[in-house]
Amino acid sequence: MRFLLFSILIAWSFAIVDARAQQTEPTKLDAIEQIISKQIAAFRKDDAKAAFSFASPMIQKRFRYPEFFLSMVARGYPQVYRPQTFHFGERAELNNRIFQKVLVVGPSGTQVTAVYEMMQVDGQWRINGCQILKPNGQDV
Repeated sequence: MRFLLFSILIAWSFAIVDARAQQTEPTKLDAIEQIISKQIAAFRKDDAKAAFSFASPMIQKRFRYPEFFLSMVARGYPQVYRPQTFHFGERAELNNRIFQKVLVVGPSGTQVTAVYEMMQVDGQWRINGCQILKPNGQDV
């Protein structure tokens, strides 16, 4: 009986150590969530330079200047520019591309789904586009 109790105690302690190790290791999803959250925080502060830094090189090349990028987001994506709230949803991988759903309540109070396309650049996640879907799944 003591051996069984001791074995259970040892197994349980290894499980705790393993769980703690997993909590401290950032996962792919954690890194993606961090980048999206940081960009939204930059939008909320109108920090064009910071928001632009989270965009992929393709997006940066297209808009060339952080101020142009910020202006485009403010006009075309008010839900992510000034969200009331946002929560991370499902993530999918398709053709070596990662798509992260973010449930957003925009400034008008309407909930939409923002689908972020993510890519890695020099080992860092960058946002390569965002598409806003209405609650019924159609483009805005």
